[in-house]
Amino acid sequence: MNDINGEHSQNSYFEELSYKEYQKRDILNENNGKINFSEIKERLKEVRNVLPVYTKKEIKSLEEEFYVLKTYEEKLKFWIDKRLGLTKPDLSFERKFENKVWKIPFKIVPLNDTESNLYFDYLLQWFNEININSKIKYFTFETLKTNLLENGQLRRKTINKELNQTKNRINDLISNEQFFTQKFVNGFRLNQNLLKDLYDGYLTTDKIIVVAYLLSPILGYLEYEKFLNQKLKNEDFISDEKMKSEEKGGKGNYLLKGHTFRKTNFFTTENLDKLRIELIKQNIIEDISFDDFKDIFSEQPATKVKSRIIWKLENNRSSATYIRYDWQSLLSLINEVVEPDFVKYKGEIKELLKWYFDFPDNTLSNKIEDSFSDYLTTFEKNHRKSTKEIIEIFKKINK
Repeated sequence: MNDINGEHSQNSYFEELSYKEYQKRDILNENNGKINFSEIKERLKEVRNVLPVYTKKEIKSLEEEFYVLKTYEEKLKFWIDKRLGLTKPDLSFERKFENKVWKIPFKIVPLNDTESNLYFDYLLQWFNEININSKIKYFTFETLKTNLLENGQLRRKTINKELNQTKNRINDLISNEQFFTQKFVNGFRLNQNLLKDLYDGYLTTDKIIVVAYLLSPILGYLEYEKFLNQKLKNEDFISDEKMKSEEKGGKGNYLLKGHTFRKTNFFTTENLDKLRIELIKQNIIEDISFDDFKDIFSEQPATKVKSRIIWKLENNRSSATYIRYDWQSLLSLINEVVEPDFVKYKGEIKELLKWYFDFPDNTLSNKIEDSFSDYLTTFEKNHRKSTKEIIEIFKKINK
């Protein structure tokens, strides 16, 4: 009997020793200082502070909506749509029944591996989109994709450049956080769900939140990398041969047949919106949405454009009896934003102006057919110098 007790004590001793050693190695153990938990808690508190505060009555109403949902994924989407905060996965309200007050919970705490994986995936995306980690500068997938597509038709060279930059960003984030990131990156690229492999201990809901928080900055770059690789695989870009044909012998920005103007690379989408606002404010164009304005200057397929830019600026020879609109300022604007080769693409520029611009009295189409060569000749004689109105607007934009 003593031998049995002695053996049991010895086993308990080694189990306890083994557990203590594991605790020392455990990166999610707050006591060993491997991860800055205090900072993470502060960041999570910041997120919760901007979420709406619901009254007891509102929470009760939410629970009634929540109760009819069947799948765990539906419940997660509900939690996000109602801005309940994925870092607070359980809520409750009080209900009186038979003179007793009962606390009624409703929650999205994952109960098995499948639910844990779904919770982790949604949490990652949620963290990435709300930019919780202010110490690390990163971008969401939607931001990266939108910025790329707004620059016009894709080229192989552009895609490869974006891929290299994205891989560098991923490698920088891997070096910043060594505990989970490399495993997650490898798993994402292989389309594997690695939650259970990222950590060798029992993953509580709180620990899943910490892991997702630490990995969230890298998610957008990985999604963007996959998107770019798919574009290359599908050859969803303008071929190099076509580009060489378009650019050959040019003395300015080229124009792609069947597409709108292409703004210069250094003229950002943000500046394009500033330009639109100033042109409207100075009464040079009529009000137009940013998307419609942007499409005319971001090399979109011709069929995508829904509205024209209505050019209101009159020249100094205009009078009450005969209105003359300022062609030189219009050409100045095109030159500043697009810098096209006016000689090589004279015909294309004429057509683009005809289809995507007009005057308030709808006369631009007729006038451009009759006199475009004269307008362009005058512009060239003035060495494509911008007019005073356009110069002033660009001064404001570039401040």
